[in-house]
Amino acid sequence: MMKRVHSLQFIVHRSQLIIYSILFFLSSVFCLLSSVCYAESISSTELIENARLYDGKEVTFQGEVIGDIMKRGNFSWVNISDEKNAVGVFLENSIGSNIIFTGDYDHRGDMVEVKGIFHRACRQHGGDLDIHADKITKLTNGYKVIHRADQKKVKAALWLMAILFCLTVVAIIKMQKDEKTQDKVI
Repeated sequence: MMKRVHSLQFIVHRSQLIIYSILFFLSSVFCLLSSVCYAESISSTELIENARLYDGKEVTFQGEVIGDIMKRGNFSWVNISDEKNAVGVFLENSIGSNIIFTGDYDHRGDMVEVKGIFHRACRQHGGDLDIHADKITKLTNGYKVIHRADQKKVKAALWLMAILFCLTVVAIIKMQKDEKTQDKVI
C-alpha cells in the first residue's frame, strides 16, 4: 500500500511538472514573438550615442515632424524630433504623403513612427546621419497652435500706456504755459 501511494504522488508531481514546463515554454515563446513583432522605438540620443551599433540596421523612431518637407524628385527629406534631437529621414514621396502638419512656431507637427535603415554616415547623402524610411505611420495629427497673450504682460502694457499718456498731457500743458510766459515777456 505504501508503495502505491508513493507511485501516485510521483505521477501527480510528474504531471504537474509537465504542465508547468509547457506553460513556461509557451510563455517564453510568446515573449520572444512579441519582442520580434513589436519593435521598440529608439530615442535620438540612443541613436546618436550608439551610432556604430545601429549602423545599417532597421530601427524604429518616433517623434514630431518639424521644419519643411524638402522634396527632391520622387523622394523627400523630413526632420523628426523626439524633443531631445532631430534626425533626418529620407523617404519616397508616396510613403510621406499622409504628413500634413510640420512643426514650427504656429503649428504642432504630426507625430509619426518611422521604420527604416539607420545610417551613421550615409554615403548617398554626404556622410550625414539619417534614416532611410521604409514605412511611416502617423500616430497623431498635428494642429495649429493658438498663442495667448500673458494677462500680466497685457496689464503691465496698459498701465505703461496710461502713464505715458499722463506724462504726455503734463508735457503739453507745461509747453503751453511756457509759451504764454514767453509771450508776456516779449
